[in-house]
This record gives sequence, C-alpha cells and structure tokens, in this order.
Amino acid sequence: NMNVVQIVSHFDLGGAERIAINIAKSKESDINYHMIEVVRGSSNFSRDYMKELETAGIKYYRSPFTNSKMGIVFFPIRLIALIKKVCPIAIHTHTEIPDLSLYWTCLLAPRIMQDIKIVRTLHNTVLWNKWKSIGRVVEKFMQKHKANISTSNMIPCTYQKEFGFDSNIKLIYNGFTAISQQIYPYIYSGKINILFAGRFVPQKGIPVLINIIKRVDEKVFYFHIGR
Repeated sequence: NMNVVQIVSHFDLGGAERIAINIAKSKESDINYHMIEVVRGSSNFSRDYMKELETAGIKYYRSPFTNSKMGIVFFPIRLIALIKKVCPIAIHTHTEIPDLSLYWTCLLAPRIMQDIKIVRTLHNTVLWNKWKSIGRVVEKFMQKHKANISTSNMIPCTYQKEFGFDSNIKLIYNGFTAISQQIYPYIYSGKINILFAGRFVPQKGIPVLINIIKRVDEKVFYFHIGR
C-alpha cells in the first residue's frame, strides 16, 4: 500500500482539520493516511478528533509543543523521522503553519523530499495575515513544486493579486462525510433565521456581519452567532 502524510496545524476544531480527516477517511483501499500536527491540540475537541482518527484506523502523530513557534522550529525533526519510517509518496499540507513547517523541513533536508510529491490545499482567500514577508517566500516554493490546490473559484483570484499568477492551481471541491441531521431547537418562528458559525476575525467576515446586523430589520431577521 502507498502512504500519504497529511500535515495540519493541530488536532482541533477547524475547517482545514475537518477536510484533512475527511480525506483520510476516504475509502481508497491502496492508500494509508498518516496525520501529523505541528502544534499540540489541547481542547475538548482535540480528544474527539483523535478518537475519530482511532475509530477510522488512521495513524496520527502528536506534537509535544503547545507553542506554535516551537512547534514549527522543531517540526523538521519529527517529519524527517516520519518520512524515514513510512516512505510516503506524497505529503499534503493544509495552509499556513503546516506550509511553513514543510518549507522549513525542505530547507534543512532537501534531499529527503526529492521523490515525494507535495500537495498543498489553499483553504482561505486571504493568506499570511501575520507573516506576509515569510509567506511570499513560501508561496514561491509552492509554485515551484506545482503544489497548489484551490477549494473554490474565488481563491485563485485573490491569490493572484497577492502572490502572482499560478497557472498550475487546480480546483478540487471539498469532500465531506454525511452526518445525521437533528432539529435545531432555537429557531425563532415568524422570522428569517440566519446562522453564522466561525472565528471572530476579519477574515471570516465578522466586520461585515456586524454592519449587516445593524442595518437589517430586527422584526424580520433573527441571527444565531456561534464560534
């Protein structure tokens, strides 16, 4: 069987983490997936995430570091050891801490990646909010390796404005597993109910949402805000 390593920021709540586990749970009989985190997930959801991995028979590798910078700095040691152990045909990285960690590994040990395909999923329209200068270097690396995969039509448009045109970006829509639907008990009858679920950061549209809430008729709309 072939081995594929997926790199995520941490085993925790997140869209990229959800997509990674859905990929790993896919029924490709000839592929074994290995999940490795850069930073140690430590929430209640982390336990559920790892339990889901165990139930699906997916091998996973925990980070000893709760600090993101320490996790990134020492990640090459962990990834190189994993590569030597499982000899993967591909490494799939899931935006941006994983991307930087993989790039750092390739800088330190370029030969170990010579026969391994790099795949990188772009999950966001805005990248490298805190590390723009570092991001530009990493993006050149990803473009060189023809690694980029987009999950929506909008991402290549915003990517091109920031990091230049990449003719090799492929569009692959996110897969998801079917889950049983339950009745939401807090629907406000007589109004149009709108749910927002996401982190309270500009990238997720919180400023836009606040402006909309201020402007709409509260007699018509009822907002449910979750994170």
